[in-house]
Amino acid sequence: MLRRICLFIILALIFSPLLYAQKIDFQTLEQESQTYYKNKEFDVFLRQLTSYAKTADKKEQAVIEYFTALTYLEKLAFLEEKKDWENYYVIKDDCLKRAEELIKRLVKSCPDAKIAFESQYLLRGLYEQQEEEGKTKQALEKLESMLKTYAKENDDLELVRNFAERLYKEGKREETTELFESYISRLEEINDEERAEKKLKDIADKYFEEGTYELSKNFHFKYLELIKTNKPDELVEKGLAITDKYYKRGWEKIIKNNYYPGAEKVLGMLVPLDKYIIEHGKGERKKEAYYQLALSLYHMFKFEESVETLEDFLDKYGEGKVEDKILEKLSELYCILSSTEINNTDNIDKYIEKEKVLIRRFPDSGILWQVYDSAGDLYVKKDDYKGAVENYRIALDTCPREAETFIQEKIDQYIKKLSKTEIENLPKTDTKKEKLKTTSEHDEWVKSLDIDVEKIKTQAPAGDILVMALGKKDKELFKKAAEEYEKLIKKYPDDEQFRLNLYLVYHELGEEDKSAAYLGMGAGLKNKDLLSKTEALRNKQQKANEGMIFYEIINYYSDRDPKEFKVFRDNSEKIFLEQTLKSTKDITNNLKADIFSADQQLEEWAKVTNNTMTARDSLYEIIMQLVDTFPQNQRKTHLEIIDKIVQLESRIDALNIKEKTNMQLKIKKLFEGSNTYEDINRELTQILEMNKGEKDLMNSLSPEEKTKHAIDNIDEAIKEMANLENLINNNFDEMIVDGKKMLQKNPNDPIAYLMSGSAYQLKTKFSGSEDSKLLDLSNQMFNKAIELNPGLEGAVEEFRK
Repeated sequence: MLRRICLFIILALIFSPLLYAQKIDFQTLEQESQTYYKNKEFDVFLRQLTSYAKTADKKEQAVIEYFTALTYLEKLAFLEEKKDWENYYVIKDDCLKRAEELIKRLVKSCPDAKIAFESQYLLRGLYEQQEEEGKTKQALEKLESMLKTYAKENDDLELVRNFAERLYKEGKREETTELFESYISRLEEINDEERAEKKLKDIADKYFEEGTYELSKNFHFKYLELIKTNKPDELVEKGLAITDKYYKRGWEKIIKNNYYPGAEKVLGMLVPLDKYIIEHGKGERKKEAYYQLALSLYHMFKFEESVETLEDFLDKYGEGKVEDKILEKLSELYCILSSTEINNTDNIDKYIEKEKVLIRRFPDSGILWQVYDSAGDLYVKKDDYKGAVENYRIALDTCPREAETFIQEKIDQYIKKLSKTEIENLPKTDTKKEKLKTTSEHDEWVKSLDIDVEKIKTQAPAGDILVMALGKKDKELFKKAAEEYEKLIKKYPDDEQFRLNLYLVYHELGEEDKSAAYLGMGAGLKNKDLLSKTEALRNKQQKANEGMIFYEIINYYSDRDPKEFKVFRDNSEKIFLEQTLKSTKDITNNLKADIFSADQQLEEWAKVTNNTMTARDSLYEIIMQLVDTFPQNQRKTHLEIIDKIVQLESRIDALNIKEKTNMQLKIKKLFEGSNTYEDINRELTQILEMNKGEKDLMNSLSPEEKTKHAIDNIDEAIKEMANLENLINNNFDEMIVDGKKMLQKNPNDPIAYLMSGSAYQLKTKFSGSEDSKLLDLSNQMFNKAIELNPGLEGAVEEFRK
């Protein structure tokens, strides 16, 4: 009996490892490794792997060897991060050698495709870590080749997709594109069009969102080609959906932020898509694509092509009803193109005739008054004031109320240049409107601003030439612009905008000495210092502005009374969200109530007074947009307020960032609380008196001192913006904490999930990072909010925009 017991014990000792052996596969060891790596127990894990190897089969052996190699590299990486150089250099060569041998063996002979791919991926990382560029490139090329071969021979393509997305996240765009193409091609071969269609769209959208526009365009076209083959009836609808959701929104946002290089890239994608829809589309959608194509070309400064597109549209569809926006844009383009050749009356006559054609063909158009107005502007360019007044008066007959004063101003300005006989022979017009005179409070106020109308008119041709030159990068146009601005600077030697434009023109022509002279550079200061720092400040200001707007939107929700939530929920949370989103947008767009909008207003005013392209129109547009919102009996006070704000804004260049912010805060506070407009006007007068000397200070400085002053202010502003960025980041962190507290109180509150998702997303967006964990959390929160209340889907889409 004793002998049997002993034998049983011996057999148990021999076979116990087999009886209790752990299952060895990639996923199991991957999970186990994370615990060891987290606790920095690399040697313990290596010993554990050695013990597993004693009973492993061939497939399990490959998994163990992979994690052995990985652990050697993780151990080295830890010592390097810890800067424990003494131990690092003791084991470095041995660890690298062992890891490389194991990995190469697996790549060469492992039967499991996943292990082979993971090993080649790890080998590439090993070489990259050691900064061996040649070997890194070869290892990456081999990984691509292995994956492409696998894609051709196998129907299970998840491995290929997985590695393509991993490389994409690393920024390997070219390699990723080829792998995605192999993946999509194979899906088509095995007749999995549904997956191919969805994946193509996902890939294209992903490239667009991260700014890789050329690849985005390529994949969007592949997607449309697939739709064209399999679902031709859906082609135009899905093509328009792409342009609406991504490209139009993308370029509109970029242009709004004045980032024209980025806008040009996005428009470069939008133009071929619109052409694609024109070629394959039908009906109203095709007509809309014509207009969108013309609009895109217009914003790319390709004015001639834009005109050709709209004229082609009129040739095809002009017999039916034509939307006003087509005629409006075409009329505007005729005015722009008439200025491309200075003092060429034939060129102006050509576009006057084109305006007349529009008038004859579309006599019932709702915007015909704008066509007449543009024709009047063209006559002014050729000094034919009789023709100008005739067209302006016809425009006055049919224009809406808000444009009457604007057009009357033009009539009053140019009718003075006509003889008595010419005035008597003018065609009769609507005498009721003709009674409008320039004695209104509005006109008196405009006159009090001391705007040099003659100067604005004189500079218009030069400004139009400069816009065309910048759009086309045409050297000859830059030379013409230089000639025109040289004439202007002789007449107005102290005009800073003319000097700045000459700086820009000569810089584009490569004449840096002349360029520097007009910018006032000297005393060892260089143009690029000021320009680069200005660009850095602009980027930070834009980022801070966006961050504050995001903060205000979320704050608006968190500050609401819980009782108010309940009231809205009883009706519809969707209504509540639409109202609050609208309110927050109104808040952030309010020129008077937001600290950052003072900069925005200054930019708008700069366009009015300096940008020759829009000087004729924008001055009155901006003033009337503000004034039309005021009660008639208080208009004079409001006009005075706007005037004082403009005067204050025109002085902020002389202030440092703190002083500037304080001034803006003073203005902001005036519009809060119960101040009457008379109170505001009085306070603004006092602020103006206090800051009266700032303009004189700037005028007393030499060009070199002005430049140094500007650079010093920009340096200080950049520091302040960095502090503001930190503050905004902290605000988002606090919002995330608040969201968690709300969910602890009520785990099924859809509004709480919506707020939390928004906070995670906006923090990621503001920081400019691609933190996948934060984005995943955001999506989880958004999805839960929609699950709890499907009515929130529209609001989620708004936040994701």
